[in-house]
Formats: sequence, C-alpha cells, structure tokens
Amino acid sequence: MKINILGTGKIGGGLGEKWAAQGHQIIYGVRDPQNPKYQALAGKNVQFKTIPEAVSSSEIVVLAIPFPAVKDVLEKAGNLQNKLIIDTTNAIAGVPAGFQSAAEAVKNWSGSARVIKAFNSTGSANLRNPVYQGMRIETLICRDDVDAKKIVQKLAEEAGFEVIDAGSLNQAILLEYFAKLWIHLAYQQGMGAGIAFKLLRR
Repeated sequence: MKINILGTGKIGGGLGEKWAAQGHQIIYGVRDPQNPKYQALAGKNVQFKTIPEAVSSSEIVVLAIPFPAVKDVLEKAGNLQNKLIIDTTNAIAGVPAGFQSAAEAVKNWSGSARVIKAFNSTGSANLRNPVYQGMRIETLICRDDVDAKKIVQKLAEEAGFEVIDAGSLNQAILLEYFAKLWIHLAYQQGMGAGIAFKLLRR
C-alpha cells in the first residue's frame, strides 16, 4: 500500500518506520525533497517527494504535523477529495471557530469524506513501542467511512496496537480531549512519557 505521510517528526517517523518494515511504500511529503537530510533517510520502501507529488501518488494521507500548520499544508497538497486521510493531530491551543474538533476542521479543509481520527491519544514514544507489561495498548479511532475503518484498523494492528472503534467522526472531540489528558498527566503532572491508557474487560 502506498502511504503518504505529511510530517517527518516523531509521529510520522515512528509510523512510517513501522509500516515500511511491513512492506508498505512510505512517501513523505516535504517542502524540499532534495534536502540532504531527506536523501540520507531515503531507502527501501521510503521516498521523499514534494507535498503535491506525495499526495497524488498515494492511497492514504497521514497528517502528522502540528495542528497550526494543517490548513496551509492541505492547501498545498492538491486534490484530496477521494483520499483516505488519517488525522493524528490535536488542536492543543484550541479548535478553530466554527468547528468542534481538529478532525472536523481537517474534513472541511481537505474536502474528503474519508477522514479518520487515529494515533492522536498517546505519546509518540508509544507509537514506536505500544506494548506495556506484555499487553498492547489501544489506539482509538473515529470514522464515518466503514471501508476506510477496515484499512486503518489493519495499519494500526501492523504498528502493534489494538483498535477501539469510538464511533463516527463527530466523536473525535472525545479523542482529542483524551490526548489532552495524556499530555497533562505526562508533563504537567510529571508522570513522564512512559505512560499509557489501557481498556480492560471482565
């Protein structure tokens, strides 16, 4: 599967590394793909292209950039109408006026009906190693497109997560508040980034 990741930081890099190891073609969309730092990272299953080139040549687009940059990047991305967009962002400073969640804004700005919220409610270190005491932690997802959900569930499982379907995209605000709780506990309360939530069943 060809996956475009917009963002080369800890989230985009961590997910890209996992999926490339599973045989997926990872295409990072960057402003200057000829930059030597990107050329050094390119290799088997990993490419760097301009943002519009990366988007047009991929089946899936992963937003792994700070939320304040999202609108500008989406405007540069080209036609996103039929793309499956995985939104990992959190509007930490607040959701733009007129929207209930970052995911809702992404859906509006992209014009895609296939936006899924995922991988946003835990720290980036947990994306690289989502196993605690022998248990896989979950990623919660919100979606409207059922077929897209199946694809993202498979990708999440390949990255080492269990998946919890939290409902339609209008529930994404709950996942974004969940992320704020994780950030608060990890940093404001001093618990550190090595923490995770786990859903247990009787």
